[in-house]
Amino acid sequence: MASLPEIRIANPDWVADAVDLGAVYPDDESRMRVAVRLAHENVVHDTGGPFGAAIFDADGRIAGLGVNMVVPLNNSTLHAEIVAFMMAQARTGSYTLGAPGMP
Repeated sequence: MASLPEIRIANPDWVADAVDLGAVYPDDESRMRVAVRLAHENVVHDTGGPFGAAIFDADGRIAGLGVNMVVPLNNSTLHAEIVAFMMAQARTGSYTLGAPGMP
């Protein structure tokens, strides 16, 4: 019997080094710089298109990061913002980021 394919999604290795994961990003400008940096680095590293996204918790800390991986992983759903949401949900262990007790 044939097995079904497995899907694994992970940001490229360089993503964790591209931004300070422990920093507080207090305003929209600093948060947008994170997304722009990810987009830029995704092109520099040739790991996808020029798109990056970040989700922050209420304190301004990174909850999830994503870069566009549609072409490299041959998956039309892997836009940067979707990947960032998926990573934030995996980090919090909840499908809703508005759940009580979520960071």
